Amino acid sequence: MGCGAWALHSAQENIMSESKAVLELEETIAALKARLSVASQVYRDQKARIVELEAALNKRGVKAVHIGAQPEVTYYVTADGTRWEKTRVGNKATARPVH
Repeated sequence: MGCGAWALHSAQENIMSESKAVLELEETIAALKARLSVASQVYRDQKARIVELEAALNKRGVKAVHIGAQPEVTYYVTADGTRWEKTRVGNKATARPVH
């Protein structure tokens, strides 16, 4: 090979390697576009699911908040005529006379 043929061969190799690089970049871009498409579809699906769950939550109404045991007070009169107050909180009860 002469000097001109070598330069031509070298230029062809550069063009081929650049073509391979361009093809690899195009493949990478295509793969990234596919991933982006999948991610945006997942985002849209999740957003729709959140809307569904919020609607179900709103339809359900207000959830009761547990605020602990509340005292229950009852009054009663014994056979001898005295009035009593019975207070029960949870499973503990106390009784006291009421005047």
